[in-house]
Amino acid sequence: MSSLLDYSILIVRNLNLGVGQSVEIVCPLECKELADTLKDVLVRSFVNVSITYNNEEDDYYIAKNEDYYDKLIESQFVRISIISSFTKNKSKKYIETQTMKVRNYLYSSHSQRTVVAYQNEIWAKRLGITYLELKNRIIDMALRGNPLSKYIDDLYNCDIKYARIKSSIGTDLYMEFTDGFIFNDGFIKTENGIPFKANIPCLEIFTSPIKNSLRGHVEGSKPVYINGRIIRKFSIDFMNGEIVSATGLDSILNDDSLFYCGELGIAYYSDFLFYNTLLDENLSTHIALGNSYYMGVKKRERNKLNTSFYHIDLPIDDGTIEIRFYDKDDKLKALFKNTGLEIYDN
Repeated sequence: MSSLLDYSILIVRNLNLGVGQSVEIVCPLECKELADTLKDVLVRSFVNVSITYNNEEDDYYIAKNEDYYDKLIESQFVRISIISSFTKNKSKKYIETQTMKVRNYLYSSHSQRTVVAYQNEIWAKRLGITYLELKNRIIDMALRGNPLSKYIDDLYNCDIKYARIKSSIGTDLYMEFTDGFIFNDGFIKTENGIPFKANIPCLEIFTSPIKNSLRGHVEGSKPVYINGRIIRKFSIDFMNGEIVSATGLDSILNDDSLFYCGELGIAYYSDFLFYNTLLDENLSTHIALGNSYYMGVKKRERNKLNTSFYHIDLPIDDGTIEIRFYDKDDKLKALFKNTGLEIYDN
């Protein structure tokens, strides 16, 4: 059984903090235990730390003014976002008001950032397990090594051009990839070359398809918890990259950029459901609507990807997923199933 201290040390280590960088921890009050432990670890390294609870009565955007963030950005601050399902989180207003200055700074790779999960009592009850069991599941998952990292070089050497994704529940999807792309296993770099892990845990490998290339049908395989709502069932039809019909997704398809796919994430399947996107995306192969990730995509190819303010992961594996990867000559180069990856030498 792993400890909260182990978890906190892992989070800090994966940020690769530099001299003089400050850290802002943003989280719901329900996650105070992890925030305090992280602060203790960071203070030992003489790091300046602030904690903001984004469900306090004094809303986040009121307490922190522009001068405050100008100073943080000048010091190349790092943000640790702690998320937890079924909380009394009031962060929507905070996101809408603080996003432009801070989000542009963080998501332009000027500095490190990470998103991590922590449990709360209501969440554990919704899952029908104890608070301690949920805590141990989250921490053990975070401390686990990525089992798919070993396949990245093999897939790169296959010179893949497109993939065909099928499952027994009806998914049959075609997508193309940029020239010379490489799958990513969670580590990205700042513009100064500092590697950091943006999500903890990360048990997937992922890349971004060409925006206009998707065609076919997708059936959702698991319920999804998004913005406080549970979407229990969904399906999507793509043509020329765009969603032309969908069921179950009316509550999220509220922006034109969400009608295109930004990610294919490959993960081993588990039937356990956290009702938390950060965790559940690591337990099922998935696609994401909205923003693409540039990691592993050559600069000259990035204009072929979708861009969006949003990124919504949707699971598509029921345990039967098969992803066939082909080269430009239509030769089958690799096959992923939940038993592993098979490479074809042809």
